[in-house]
Amino acid sequence: MATELKDHHFTDAAARELHEAIPIYTADIRGFHDYEETYLQPAPQAAATTETPKPKEILDYREKLLAMLAQEASWPSKLAKDIAKADGMGDTEPKFAVSKALKALQKDGLIGRQMLKLGDREVVLYYRRDPTLSGLHRFMEREVTKKLDVQGIPYTLAKPGEDAPDIMTKDFDIEIETGLKHDIRELERKLTYVTKKIYVVVPSEVEREKYREITNATVVIMQLLNIEATS
Repeated sequence: MATELKDHHFTDAAARELHEAIPIYTADIRGFHDYEETYLQPAPQAAATTETPKPKEILDYREKLLAMLAQEASWPSKLAKDIAKADGMGDTEPKFAVSKALKALQKDGLIGRQMLKLGDREVVLYYRRDPTLSGLHRFMEREVTKKLDVQGIPYTLAKPGEDAPDIMTKDFDIEIETGLKHDIRELERKLTYVTKKIYVVVPSEVEREKYREITNATVVIMQLLNIEATS
């Protein structure tokens, strides 16, 4: 019945006489001759103050990722988790957006990646391409010192700019090599003056092959480094 009502006609479902007869009322719209224009115009205040937020999935995280990778190399799931924590996203991790940004940065030659085995799993480790490769170097150094801590071996880290092995202990020294140097002659020169046993730690088998000609050091993959403390 309601669908058959003419324009501006209406009824009242709460009317007491509804069970006996259906009252039909007519709306007086003479005072609302501009009602269509009023309805179509957006509220000025709402238009000025309301801004539709971008979905987290399409945000561009390239600048943020470059800053993070300059500090330390990392892998996609951890980067997404760190961003979610820093931006207060709770359990919503921008994994798709991070993956998209990483691919764009790698295509532009700003970052590189390295397949790395951590424990019993393999990860794709991303690092920022910069003159010092500090992010990747710092990551490897931290992983090695964690192993030394577990084995109870005291160590000292070389200071920035110091011409000394990266990690020094009482009985041996450790040089961290990312495998990204084009010329290893500087490393060979450095090892010439080392009097203790020295380990050159590289990220994977591919990089270890690059250092096969070094004879006065033991080249070992980071994952396989297992040095027992000397009593």
